[in-house]
Amino acid sequence: ATTTSSEMGFRLRYAPSPTGYLHLGGLRTALYNVILARQTRGSVILRIEDTDRKRTVPGCIESLISTFNRFGIEFDEGPETDGGRGPYIQSNRLPLYLKHLDTLVQNNHAYHCFCSSERLEKVRITRSKQGLAPVYDGLCSNIPFHEASQRLRNGESSVVRMRVPSTGRTSFHDIVHGNIVIDNKCIDHQVLLKSDGYPTYHLASIVDDHLMDITHVVRGEEWLVSTVKHVLLYQYLDWKPPVFAHLPLLVTTDRAKLSKRHNHSSVEALLNLGYLPSAILHFSATMGWNPKPSQSAGNALLLDDLCSLFEISRIQKGAAQVDIKRLKWLSGQHFRLMFNKEPSNVLSLIRNFNQGDLLNVSDTFLTRIVFSIVERVQLLSDVITFGSGFIHPPSLTLEHLHHKGFKDSKQIEHVMHNLEAADFASTVSISDAICKAEMQLGIKQNATLPLLRYVLFGSDAGPSVSTIILTLGQQRTYERLRLARDVLCQRHERQQPFFQEPKL
Repeated sequence: ATTTSSEMGFRLRYAPSPTGYLHLGGLRTALYNVILARQTRGSVILRIEDTDRKRTVPGCIESLISTFNRFGIEFDEGPETDGGRGPYIQSNRLPLYLKHLDTLVQNNHAYHCFCSSERLEKVRITRSKQGLAPVYDGLCSNIPFHEASQRLRNGESSVVRMRVPSTGRTSFHDIVHGNIVIDNKCIDHQVLLKSDGYPTYHLASIVDDHLMDITHVVRGEEWLVSTVKHVLLYQYLDWKPPVFAHLPLLVTTDRAKLSKRHNHSSVEALLNLGYLPSAILHFSATMGWNPKPSQSAGNALLLDDLCSLFEISRIQKGAAQVDIKRLKWLSGQHFRLMFNKEPSNVLSLIRNFNQGDLLNVSDTFLTRIVFSIVERVQLLSDVITFGSGFIHPPSLTLEHLHHKGFKDSKQIEHVMHNLEAADFASTVSISDAICKAEMQLGIKQNATLPLLRYVLFGSDAGPSVSTIILTLGQQRTYERLRLARDVLCQRHERQQPFFQEPKL
């Protein structure tokens, strides 16, 4: 077990903002929260943090939930599963935030700020030139409560900021980063309520975490520097803070910070390219964490495996590289594992991804196709890339066949004749039949293979000819050989084959 009895029953949350597609960092955060909830027999909430109204994208919540379903990630509570702590969408919880904000103001832990954006920019520039932290200078913190109230009644626009002590330090412990201590003079007087009446993340998240009984907050490292503000708010409201764990930043292989602008940062984009969902999960889990070498041994790890192996104490502090080449390799490993264990599930994934190309392909034929190319497949799209020669008969012309080395139909006819006695379920038997045809023609062994691959598969590269024939089966093989023979014979010459074709 990766947790002790004293750690049982974590209550966690994954709280995305509906501002676009799910990205790899978000998937990793959700995954770690789900794993920790499973390990401790706890629960995990899906909470939608949509207080930034300008960036909220319509339909994004439904898209997020649909994407998580594709990964088999389930939440115990959320917009679709009421656990009695809702609403689970922050824009539906505004009265709760205003209630606790009023408590902060009444207790002199927050105040109204009337500064213009122009003044705030001047303060930032001035403090930076003086070598000071570019935080708010606290001008409005000295406005008496009655004066601020009168200015509000007069219709003056304001925001509400948290008050920060001018001396001393604020500290907290982070599971990943250890003890964090910050001088209070470096902490900004964070805006808690915007002029549009919506709370910022800093107020809404701590109110929700408290009211939803969250015990552990596992989120990205970008929130690490803000956590001291949250700790102060917990102190002001006389609430016990949760345990914090901040996950390492994600960077590209050239050490640039991964952002939503990178094509491969979007989980949906990766799925649309054909990466297997289980491989993306495995990849996400190991961005900043890895199991002990003795536990994984390079195996493809499924969700249940990750739940068994994950240890939060093994999360690294430094940035984690997102190596798409490794993801592609992992996708191939997962494809082969799934095909060996659950071939029907693989066929479903392939069909869902390549609907148009596989409408008339039976499960039996598709299974044979995948079996013949399984070692080359990394993405679901590779099934069509490497298997299209099985699905679509080649388009042959006399010019092409002459260019490939077919001067007449004799080679084709000898191969067809010798395949009559072959076992189409045995590559050895098929190879023997081709060798016999070559001996009859008086040509060196394997000389016909490139030609046969072309007329059967439409490509100079691909599986062995015997594998192609085994995969196509007797009927498709003879159909394609007959087509090549007819092109070479030029039917208008009415050239007859020198042997009787087998009945199929």
